[in-house]
Amino acid sequence: MKTFNTFLLFAIFAFTNIQIQSQVTQQWAQRFTSDSVRNDGVNDMFVDAQGNVYVTGSQRQTTNTNIQSVTVKYNSQGVQQWIQNYIAPNDNGALTRAIHVDAAGNVYVTGESDIVSGGANKMLVIKYDAGGTQLWSYRFSYSSAYNGGYDIVSDLTGNVYVTGEYLSGTQNNISIVKFSSSGALIGQTFYNYDSEGGRRIALDGAGKIIVGGYCNINQPDSARFVVLKYEQNLDFVWASRCGSRGTGSPASPFDMTVDINSNVLLTGINNIDYAVFKINPDGTLAWNKFYNYASDIPRAIVTDNSGNVYVTGESGAAGLPLSYSITTIKYDGAGNQQWIRNYNGGSVPDGYAGYDIAVDNNNGVYVIGNVYGSSNIATVKYNTNGSLQWARIYNGLSSNSTDLAISVGVDQYGNVYTTGNSNSNNNTTGNDIAIIKYVPAAVFTNEFTKSGLTKTIVDLQSAYDTISVDYTAPANYYVYDVNLKIDTVLHPNDGDLEFYLVHNGITDTVIYQVGGSGDNFINTVLNDSASSTISGGTAPFTGSFKPSKVLSTFNNSNINGTWILKIYDRASGSTGTLKAWSLNFVIGLNPLGIQTVNSEVPGSFSLSQNYPNPFNPTTNIRFTVPQTGFVKLSVFDMLGREVETLVNENLNAGTYNADWNASNYSSGVYFYKIQAGNFSEIKKMILIK
Repeated sequence: MKTFNTFLLFAIFAFTNIQIQSQVTQQWAQRFTSDSVRNDGVNDMFVDAQGNVYVTGSQRQTTNTNIQSVTVKYNSQGVQQWIQNYIAPNDNGALTRAIHVDAAGNVYVTGESDIVSGGANKMLVIKYDAGGTQLWSYRFSYSSAYNGGYDIVSDLTGNVYVTGEYLSGTQNNISIVKFSSSGALIGQTFYNYDSEGGRRIALDGAGKIIVGGYCNINQPDSARFVVLKYEQNLDFVWASRCGSRGTGSPASPFDMTVDINSNVLLTGINNIDYAVFKINPDGTLAWNKFYNYASDIPRAIVTDNSGNVYVTGESGAAGLPLSYSITTIKYDGAGNQQWIRNYNGGSVPDGYAGYDIAVDNNNGVYVIGNVYGSSNIATVKYNTNGSLQWARIYNGLSSNSTDLAISVGVDQYGNVYTTGNSNSNNNTTGNDIAIIKYVPAAVFTNEFTKSGLTKTIVDLQSAYDTISVDYTAPANYYVYDVNLKIDTVLHPNDGDLEFYLVHNGITDTVIYQVGGSGDNFINTVLNDSASSTISGGTAPFTGSFKPSKVLSTFNNSNINGTWILKIYDRASGSTGTLKAWSLNFVIGLNPLGIQTVNSEVPGSFSLSQNYPNPFNPTTNIRFTVPQTGFVKLSVFDMLGREVETLVNENLNAGTYNADWNASNYSSGVYFYKIQAGNFSEIKKMILIK
């Protein structure tokens, strides 16, 4: 009994290696450009099960040509496999806006040709084999005015189906065109109620053709979306028109998909709200759901293997783009809302908008979107329960480049691929097509706890407590995330208190005068990924909250040493007690072999010669960063093409090593370049196999 009482007089320190979680690293980033002064743009991407990536869009090869269609294939390692251009007759311009790849690796694209021919555009359809050889092309026109292809799909026998629209007088009409595997025109059919256009096409479980489009762009009709169903021989089955027209929004659905039970899911704007419709296989409406915050724009929809429905887009205050968040909603198959998540990058408004969505085999949810404030591309993952797993920002070639999200996809291994349009040089030249691959990496959650404390918090003074960390992480690991748990602080006026976390010369304000006259902090977790801010919470703040200032300032740092929790009581009349607190570190594989060599602040930027040099197949590149900031380290071939990105993130001041594994590249001379603020340097290295 005496021993037990004596034990209670001492604080208890504990270390726990809790679990393995999921994180992500950027494996590579590739940029396609025709030349440095002309624009290249991607409109669609397809990712197959093996991780091959196909993009299609437009480019200008020289300053003397009109726009051309371009289609590019990369393998899972980011190595370009082939590139194909389509030049319209008489160089009258062409672009492709949709891509599909069949099980044999054949590639199909559609768009339009003759786009500078006075409005007489033709629907363009092209087929390439798996090696990139063009097998056939077809320029289809039903009217002498506009004809365009918007989406494409193939069946198991190789027949090809395209939807789009053609202009007849002042009205648009939905067109559905069927081709054989050899490129012969089999048939076409059209839908015209008032004025419509086809935007999405798919095949259901029975092989029937499903088309989604907009309708009545110039009519005060009660319906604004249309879904059509046809037999494979193009015989009409049914049409389903849905959605009230509303006001002040485009008359166009943004996306459509078909689930495993042949139900059709459609999303679009309905009176500046999210609208989601589920249509049964017989064409009847199963349910519709609307989300109304203020100004809401849905852009993409997807279903998982369980029939759940996910939709993403943007939501915020009308006319205030920096207030927008990527808003993602999950419904079950019956239309019941399971969760809604808003991602805006943190407590500082920067304006986010979702553009595309995908799911993996485990019902993980991936969203790609734009960051309005910094013109970057954001990629976000949620698990099936809506918990944020990770978020990554792609910042292009420089901190002030303009990067625009287009599409996201995932392969059978859970690797994530994104594409978008990215300015090639500080917004002074044309756009490139950017393709980025993220790969999963196992990470460990480690918790260091101090409990059994009786630290008194005195009026107008600071109370301090420390946790000393001495952790030996496996080689090539780093810190992904730092979370702070306050459990418990007893105090009758929470608004009197300010909490600071101090480590290695960095002081972070984690809680600042919140809670007013409420009392106590009990089981309060400060986590940058939390959905609620600490300033918006109420005492005793039980649960997870975003801190007053982000804890990510400690990411990618050396966690060893002393961590100090400082609590300042700014008012008189009440005292308190700190009883327990803990630090939670998420530590995992370092992305792309980046290792923190030394956290001491160097005097200047530097880039060392790689070692060994020559090398085969791995070499090491050391560089120093004298201040926290965005750093990019890239590898280029002799033609100046960026073949791999080794570093593309914010780093704290310190000395770093980056390993490059060139197993997938041929012998030759390569260059590596560092960009950090106004500092830039290039060095040469030689790969000999």
